[in-house]
Amino acid sequence: MNLRSNQLNTHTLFNTTLLSSDNNYRVQQWNIPGISCEHPVISSRSGNMNLQSERVDYEPLDIKLIGDQNLVLWKEIVEVFQTYHIPSTNTSEKKLGQSWVEVYNSKNEYLFKIVFHDCYIKSLDSLDYTTMEDNEAVIIGMTIVYDYYTIE
Repeated sequence: MNLRSNQLNTHTLFNTTLLSSDNNYRVQQWNIPGISCEHPVISSRSGNMNLQSERVDYEPLDIKLIGDQNLVLWKEIVEVFQTYHIPSTNTSEKKLGQSWVEVYNSKNEYLFKIVFHDCYIKSLDSLDYTTMEDNEAVIIGMTIVYDYYTIE
């Protein structure tokens, strides 16, 4: 199958265990999240000293998926929020799962996969939904927070 013609010029697919369906979703835009290490600073008479970092911080995954006009994907993400949010106490339980992004080149050859471990959906972008032409795509943006990622 030619991804270029059949999947709106995207060569990136997204999947997650957070949603009930086992579909690969087409990606319009995403970022490979950055990684940083905060070094504790200790002050002494001779100046400040940076100690070895005790933890690694991963930036969230911001991703925009190509949805359908029936809003099936958007409805499923909203359902995840509604299932794990308790309105009476204004608290939420985090449904942890695994998400991954697969990247292909223009010849539909697999390049690599990034797996995001122990993740949850932090936010869902607002959706501009208007009367559309038959071939116009709906773009669904969301932010996913996770413990760490691996590259395969």
